[in-house]
Amino acid sequence: AGHVERSNGRTMLSPRHFSHGVLPILTASFLSGLAGAICQKSLQVHDRDSLLFTLELCAASILILLISLLASEDGKHISKDGFFHEWTPLALVPILSNAAGGIVVGLVTKHAGTVRKGFSLVFGILLSGIFQ
Repeated sequence: AGHVERSNGRTMLSPRHFSHGVLPILTASFLSGLAGAICQKSLQVHDRDSLLFTLELCAASILILLISLLASEDGKHISKDGFFHEWTPLALVPILSNAAGGIVVGLVTKHAGTVRKGFSLVFGILLSGIFQ
């Protein structure tokens, strides 16, 4: 159940194995819901400023990415060639749209809540699928 015997005699996990499909999705969903609830509580109950909260999350993300770059092959390329090597002005489009999306998500979480945000996300994905 979930194991595949290879011709060389090794037993490998099948791509349909529970730990490679359902379990990571359930874990990600649980962690996403937990993070949403914690963020909503912080924004609504403690009446935090959503823009400042977004900046705090951004700073934490930058620190984590910088630490991960130290251990990766990309970090070596960046230290050799520079961070903006081979960038074009078009590279700013996804960066700015992602930043604006983060601010909007913070505002929606503060004023509408995580559950409504989740329903609107599903509805947006549905509309995207219909119009494509």
